[in-house]
Amino acid sequence: MQQPLFLPNRIASRWNPSTPTASLPQFAEGEDGLDYVIKDDSSGRNVRAGEWICSQLALAINIPIPLCRIFDDGAGGMLFGSQIVHHSVNNNIPFFRRSFPGTQIVSQISRIYAFDLFIANVDRHLNNYLIRDQDGRPRVFAFDFSHALFHSWPSLPLPLDPSCKTIWVGRIIRGNWGFDLKAAEEVIMSLSKVPVSYVTYLMNSLPVGWLTSQESDGFMRWWRNGQKTRRLRFIKVGLRDATLL
Repeated sequence: MQQPLFLPNRIASRWNPSTPTASLPQFAEGEDGLDYVIKDDSSGRNVRAGEWICSQLALAINIPIPLCRIFDDGAGGMLFGSQIVHHSVNNNIPFFRRSFPGTQIVSQISRIYAFDLFIANVDRHLNNYLIRDQDGRPRVFAFDFSHALFHSWPSLPLPLDPSCKTIWVGRIIRGNWGFDLKAAEEVIMSLSKVPVSYVTYLMNSLPVGWLTSQESDGFMRWWRNGQKTRRLRFIKVGLRDATLL
Protein backbone atom coordinates (compact mmCIF):
# COMPACT_ATOMS: atom_id res chain seq x y z
CA MET A 1 0.00 0.00 0.00
CA GLN A 2 1.08 3.55 -0.66
CA GLN A 3 0.70 6.95 0.91
CA PRO A 4 -2.63 8.66 0.10
CA LEU A 5 -2.89 9.95 -3.46
CA PHE A 6 -3.94 13.38 -2.12
CA LEU A 7 -3.13 15.68 0.78
CA PRO A 8 -4.86 14.73 4.04
CA ASN A 9 -6.89 17.18 6.08
CA ARG A 10 -5.46 18.33 9.39
CA ILE A 11 -7.17 18.42 12.77
CA ALA A 12 -7.54 21.89 14.28
CA SER A 13 -9.31 20.69 17.43
CA ARG A 14 -11.14 17.61 18.65
CA TRP A 15 -13.64 16.59 21.31
CA ASN A 16 -15.57 13.53 22.43
CA PRO A 17 -19.24 13.01 21.50
CA SER A 18 -21.74 13.18 24.34
CA THR A 19 -22.93 9.64 23.56
CA PRO A 20 -20.16 7.15 22.67
CA THR A 21 -20.91 4.53 20.00
CA ALA A 22 -19.54 1.09 19.17
CA SER A 23 -16.94 2.41 16.70
CA LEU A 24 -15.49 4.84 19.29
CA PRO A 25 -15.44 8.03 17.19
CA GLN A 26 -14.38 11.52 18.17
CA PHE A 27 -15.47 14.84 16.74
CA ALA A 28 -12.98 17.23 15.17
CA GLU A 29 -12.74 20.50 13.32
CA GLY A 30 -10.61 20.16 10.21
CA GLU A 31 -8.17 22.56 8.66
CA ASP A 32 -10.93 23.26 6.12
CA GLY A 33 -13.13 24.70 8.90
CA LEU A 34 -15.69 21.88 8.75
CA ASP A 35 -16.65 19.50 11.56
CA TYR A 36 -16.14 15.74 11.19
CA VAL A 37 -16.65 12.46 12.96
CA ILE A 38 -13.17 10.91 13.03
CA LYS A 39 -12.37 7.25 13.60
CA ASP A 40 -9.32 5.12 14.26
CA ASP A 41 -8.85 1.38 14.76
CA SER A 42 -8.70 1.46 18.56
CA SER A 43 -11.63 -0.99 18.69
CA GLY A 44 -9.28 -3.65 17.31
CA ARG A 45 -11.10 -3.75 13.96
CA ASN A 46 -10.20 -2.32 10.54
CA VAL A 47 -12.62 0.58 10.92
CA ARG A 48 -10.69 3.14 8.87
CA ALA A 49 -10.19 0.96 5.80
CA GLY A 50 -13.79 -0.23 5.88
CA GLU A 51 -15.13 3.30 6.15
CA TRP A 52 -12.97 4.61 3.32
CA ILE A 53 -13.48 1.81 0.80
CA CYS A 54 -17.22 1.51 1.45
CA SER A 55 -17.71 5.26 1.21
CA GLN A 56 -15.88 5.49 -2.09
CA LEU A 57 -17.76 2.50 -3.52
CA ALA A 58 -21.03 4.14 -2.46
CA LEU A 59 -20.07 7.30 -4.32
CA ALA A 60 -19.10 5.28 -7.39
CA ILE A 61 -22.61 3.82 -7.64
CA ASN A 62 -24.39 7.08 -6.76
CA ILE A 63 -25.43 6.40 -3.19
CA PRO A 64 -25.14 9.77 -1.44
CA ILE A 65 -22.86 10.02 1.59
CA PRO A 66 -21.46 12.93 3.62
CA LEU A 67 -18.09 14.34 2.57
CA CYS A 68 -15.27 11.98 3.66
CA ARG A 69 -11.62 12.86 4.21
CA ILE A 70 -8.43 11.25 5.44
CA PHE A 71 -6.99 13.15 8.40
CA ASP A 72 -3.46 13.67 9.64
CA ASP A 73 -3.67 13.62 13.45
CA GLY A 74 -0.45 15.62 13.81
CA ALA A 75 1.36 12.74 15.51
CA GLY A 76 2.12 10.54 12.53
CA GLY A 77 -1.27 8.83 12.42
CA MET A 78 -3.94 8.86 9.74
CA LEU A 79 -7.63 8.84 10.62
CA PHE A 80 -10.91 8.54 8.72
CA GLY A 81 -13.27 11.52 8.83
CA SER A 82 -16.91 11.93 7.80
CA GLN A 83 -18.39 15.42 7.72
CA ILE A 84 -21.00 16.29 10.32
CA VAL A 85 -23.89 17.69 8.31
CA HIS A 86 -25.77 20.30 10.31
CA HIS A 87 -29.48 21.10 10.05
CA SER A 88 -30.14 17.38 9.71
CA VAL A 89 -32.33 15.05 11.72
CA ASN A 90 -30.46 13.34 14.57
CA ASN A 91 -33.38 11.25 15.85
CA ASN A 92 -34.91 9.45 12.91
CA ILE A 93 -37.67 7.58 14.73
CA PRO A 94 -40.38 10.21 13.99
CA PHE A 95 -39.34 10.23 10.32
CA PHE A 96 -39.65 6.47 9.94
CA ARG A 97 -43.04 6.51 11.66
CA ARG A 98 -44.49 8.65 8.87
CA SER A 99 -46.96 7.36 6.38
CA PHE A 100 -45.58 6.55 2.92
CA PRO A 101 -42.93 9.26 2.26
CA GLY A 102 -42.85 8.95 -1.51
CA THR A 103 -41.21 6.69 -4.05
CA GLN A 104 -37.88 8.57 -4.06
CA ILE A 105 -37.27 7.89 -0.37
CA VAL A 106 -38.31 4.23 -0.61
CA SER A 107 -36.06 3.76 -3.65
CA GLN A 108 -33.08 5.30 -1.88
CA ILE A 109 -33.51 3.19 1.24
CA SER A 110 -33.88 0.09 -0.94
CA ARG A 111 -30.65 0.99 -2.74
CA ILE A 112 -28.82 1.41 0.55
CA TYR A 113 -30.15 -1.94 1.78
CA ALA A 114 -28.80 -3.76 -1.28
CA PHE A 115 -25.42 -2.07 -0.84
CA ASP A 116 -25.34 -3.03 2.85
CA LEU A 117 -25.90 -6.67 1.92
CA PHE A 118 -22.95 -6.54 -0.48
CA ILE A 119 -20.54 -5.03 2.06
CA ALA A 120 -21.92 -7.14 4.95
CA ASN A 121 -22.90 -4.10 6.98
CA VAL A 122 -24.61 -5.36 10.14
CA ASP A 123 -25.23 -1.98 11.78
CA ARG A 124 -27.69 0.02 9.63
CA HIS A 125 -29.95 1.15 12.46
CA LEU A 126 -32.46 3.99 12.12
CA ASN A 127 -29.96 6.69 13.07
CA ASN A 128 -27.37 5.43 10.60
CA TYR A 129 -29.38 7.08 7.88
CA LEU A 130 -28.81 10.81 7.51
CA ILE A 131 -32.09 12.57 6.78
CA ARG A 132 -31.61 16.07 5.45
CA ASP A 133 -34.16 18.62 4.35
CA GLN A 134 -33.59 19.99 0.86
CA ASP A 135 -35.98 22.74 -0.14
CA GLY A 136 -38.69 21.25 2.04
CA ARG A 137 -38.15 17.68 0.82
CA PRO A 138 -36.32 14.98 2.80
CA ARG A 139 -33.23 13.42 1.32
CA VAL A 140 -31.56 10.22 2.60
CA PHE A 141 -27.81 9.70 2.90
CA ALA A 142 -25.93 6.60 4.05
CA PHE A 143 -23.14 6.94 6.57
CA ASP A 144 -21.20 4.85 9.11
CA PHE A 145 -19.64 1.77 7.52
CA SER A 146 -17.55 0.87 10.56
CA HIS A 147 -19.22 -2.54 10.89
CA ALA A 148 -18.83 -3.51 7.24
CA LEU A 149 -16.39 -5.14 4.82
CA PHE A 150 -13.05 -5.14 6.66
CA HIS A 151 -14.63 -5.20 10.12
CA SER A 152 -14.54 -9.01 10.10
CA TRP A 153 -12.53 -9.66 6.95
CA PRO A 154 -12.13 -12.18 5.36
CA SER A 155 -15.55 -13.21 6.68
CA LEU A 156 -18.40 -11.65 4.69
CA PRO A 157 -21.48 -13.53 5.92
CA LEU A 158 -24.50 -13.83 3.68
CA PRO A 159 -27.30 -14.06 4.60
CA LEU A 160 -26.63 -11.58 7.39
CA ASP A 161 -27.58 -12.61 10.90
CA PRO A 162 -31.36 -11.97 11.11
CA SER A 163 -30.86 -10.42 14.56
CA CYS A 164 -28.45 -7.76 13.24
CA LYS A 165 -29.67 -4.19 13.03
CA THR A 166 -29.50 -4.00 9.25
CA ILE A 167 -31.98 -6.88 8.88
CA TRP A 168 -34.49 -6.23 11.64
CA VAL A 169 -34.56 -2.45 11.08
CA GLY A 170 -34.88 -3.08 7.35
CA ARG A 171 -37.89 -5.30 8.00
CA ILE A 172 -39.54 -2.61 10.10
CA ILE A 173 -39.05 -0.05 7.32
CA ARG A 174 -40.28 -2.43 4.61
CA GLY A 175 -43.31 -3.30 6.75
CA ASN A 176 -44.27 0.38 6.77
CA TRP A 177 -43.25 1.50 3.30
CA GLY A 178 -42.51 -1.53 1.11
CA PHE A 179 -39.42 -2.20 -0.99
CA ASP A 180 -38.28 -1.06 -4.43
CA LEU A 181 -36.79 -4.18 -6.00
CA LYS A 182 -35.92 -2.41 -9.24
CA ALA A 183 -33.88 0.23 -7.39
CA ALA A 184 -32.07 -2.46 -5.40
CA GLU A 185 -31.23 -4.39 -8.57
CA GLU A 186 -29.82 -1.23 -10.12
CA VAL A 187 -27.29 -1.11 -7.27
CA ILE A 188 -26.33 -4.73 -7.93
CA MET A 189 -25.84 -3.95 -11.62
CA SER A 190 -23.78 -0.86 -10.82
CA LEU A 191 -21.52 -2.79 -8.44
CA SER A 192 -20.96 -5.43 -11.12
CA LYS A 193 -19.62 -2.70 -13.43
CA VAL A 194 -17.12 -1.15 -10.99
CA PRO A 195 -13.80 -1.86 -12.74
CA VAL A 196 -10.85 -3.57 -11.10
CA SER A 197 -8.72 -0.54 -11.95
CA TYR A 198 -10.90 1.70 -9.78
CA VAL A 199 -10.80 -0.69 -6.82
CA THR A 200 -7.02 -0.93 -7.22
CA TYR A 201 -6.89 2.86 -7.09
CA LEU A 202 -8.95 2.86 -3.88
CA MET A 203 -6.73 0.29 -2.24
CA ASN A 204 -3.66 2.29 -3.20
CA SER A 205 -5.25 5.38 -1.65
CA LEU A 206 -5.24 3.76 1.81
CA PRO A 207 -2.58 5.12 4.14
CA VAL A 208 0.14 2.74 5.27
CA GLY A 209 -1.05 0.59 8.16
CA TRP A 210 -4.77 0.68 7.49
CA LEU A 211 -4.63 -2.87 6.11
CA THR A 212 -1.91 -5.48 6.01
CA SER A 213 -0.55 -6.51 2.62
CA GLN A 214 -2.21 -9.88 3.13
CA GLU A 215 -5.60 -8.24 3.71
CA SER A 216 -5.22 -5.86 0.78
CA ASP A 217 -4.05 -8.56 -1.63
CA GLY A 218 -6.78 -10.90 -0.42
CA PHE A 219 -9.47 -8.34 -1.11
CA MET A 220 -8.18 -7.68 -4.62
CA ARG A 221 -8.18 -11.41 -5.35
CA TRP A 222 -11.75 -11.59 -4.01
CA TRP A 223 -12.79 -8.76 -6.34
CA ARG A 224 -11.06 -10.27 -9.39
CA ASN A 225 -11.63 -14.01 -9.15
CA GLY A 226 -15.41 -14.18 -9.31
CA GLN A 227 -16.32 -14.17 -5.62
CA LYS A 228 -17.65 -10.63 -5.91
CA THR A 229 -19.77 -11.66 -8.91
CA ARG A 230 -21.13 -14.73 -7.11
CA ARG A 231 -22.05 -12.60 -4.12
CA LEU A 232 -23.95 -10.14 -6.30
CA ARG A 233 -25.84 -12.99 -7.98
CA PHE A 234 -26.76 -14.44 -4.58
CA ILE A 235 -28.07 -11.06 -3.44
CA LYS A 236 -30.11 -10.59 -6.61
CA VAL A 237 -31.77 -13.98 -6.22
CA GLY A 238 -32.30 -13.45 -2.49
CA LEU A 239 -34.02 -10.12 -3.05
CA ARG A 240 -36.26 -11.54 -5.77
CA ASP A 241 -37.39 -14.54 -3.72
CA ALA A 242 -37.42 -12.48 -0.47
CA THR A 243 -34.99 -14.79 1.38
CA LEU A 244 -32.72 -11.78 2.03
CA LEU A 245 -35.52 -9.42 3.00
